Amino acid sequence: MNKKITIDQDIFNTLKENMEDLLPILIDAFLEDSAILLQDIQKGIDSNDIGIISTATHTIKSSAKNIGAEQMASYCIDIEEKIENPEQGVDINGLQQLCNLANSEMEKVKLFLENEMAVA
Repeated sequence: MNKKITIDQDIFNTLKENMEDLLPILIDAFLEDSAILLQDIQKGIDSNDIGIISTATHTIKSSAKNIGAEQMASYCIDIEEKIENPEQGVDINGLQQLCNLANSEMEKVKLFLENEMAVA
């Protein structure tokens, strides 16, 4: 697990320039969707459903990369790696720990994005 910055400012600034007036809509959608997907990951962990975990994690990872949320994407990659070979058994405790880290990171991303929208 490699610790990265919460938001890559270069990626976010490029997104801001390209999206202009649509950025608030994109950010709102990202925050709403990510909250639901993080809940899905938790449900998947609770029910040991690798399919739910995989789908939700992949979606968050892609969206996080698009807005520059590098650490969030990194946690998703770590979760994906833990579930790659379910026939060897899944480390539920390790998944829960990563899910907790992803939730904490999402709070940081949310704060950053909300602050960005307040000054826009």
